[in-house]
Amino acid sequence: MRKNLVLGGSYTVEAAFIMPLIIGIIFAWLFQLFYLHDLAILDGMLKEAVIQKVEEKEKQTNQKSGESQYVQGGQELNQSIREKLQSHLWIMEITSIKRKEGIFQTKYKVCAETVWRIPVLNGFLGNHFTCKLSDTYYHMHPETMLRFQGEEKDKKKDTIGRS
Repeated sequence: MRKNLVLGGSYTVEAAFIMPLIIGIIFAWLFQLFYLHDLAILDGMLKEAVIQKVEEKEKQTNQKSGESQYVQGGQELNQSIREKLQSHLWIMEITSIKRKEGIFQTKYKVCAETVWRIPVLNGFLGNHFTCKLSDTYYHMHPETMLRFQGEEKDKKKDTIGRS
């Protein structure tokens, strides 16, 4: 009977050592799944939101006597994109959205971060994760640019042929 008690105690010690490792690995795996989910959501929804919001602003600009509304509505545009993206994220929080407006393109940069608050696993994985994504929306679409390039080549051929 004494022999069984000694064996039972060693299993308890081994289980007390192994179980926190297994649980830690499971938590790290779940955290990684949530993090990858949020990265995929940010990437996909950023593209969708940028295209939608910029095209809405272009329609408003075309309707209002051709004045550019980008500068005036910039902060409002960034806030609406921030709210749309943040509503679909699980563990990340959007820290900044920057918009750079050019003649031919609008470029958005989104920074999001999350904090991992499990003390034992901080030594292995760290506790602060940041992602930075950017997306560019071209005001002049590629098919339009190709058409203009083709017309310019035709004009050059005509001028060379006439001289």
